[in-house]
Amino acid sequence: MELKGRIAVDDLMAASRVHARPRRSFAVLGILLLGLAVFVVADSFLRHGQSLTDPMLWILPGSLAYLAFMAFVWAPKRVRQSYRQRKDFQHEISMLITSAGIETRTEQGHVVKPWSDYLKWKEGNSIFLLYLSDHLFQMIPKHFFAANEDIDAFRDIVKQSVK
Repeated sequence: MELKGRIAVDDLMAASRVHARPRRSFAVLGILLLGLAVFVVADSFLRHGQSLTDPMLWILPGSLAYLAFMAFVWAPKRVRQSYRQRKDFQHEISMLITSAGIETRTEQGHVVKPWSDYLKWKEGNSIFLLYLSDHLFQMIPKHFFAANEDIDAFRDIVKQSVK
């Protein structure tokens, strides 16, 4: 199977989100903690009648606002900056998927990675991440594939080849 395309800033954003996505158990725990935080803040305002000037009342909402800022403003800004700095993303990439591994070609060079080099993989709505270490991954955007059947075939190959 042969793939071609250019990495776009949206691909890097998608990869960042998929990479940061927690395991299901941590996601459920996070949602429960967020619900508890909202309940505690609402309870403080409604039941105890605390003054809005009480600094302790603003610690939890301030922390949540900070986390939201980091996730929705700062992180995307850093991803866009990284995309501008990575000149290798500006060139077309050609990938050949075989039973032996992935062969990648660009104007700058040629790399062959056997399947045994990949530790794990993740899939998002628009991208596959193939991990070479816990924090280093190869992105394969789904828009590189010619048809949905090719995406399904690639997923099957990855399931069999990456343990």
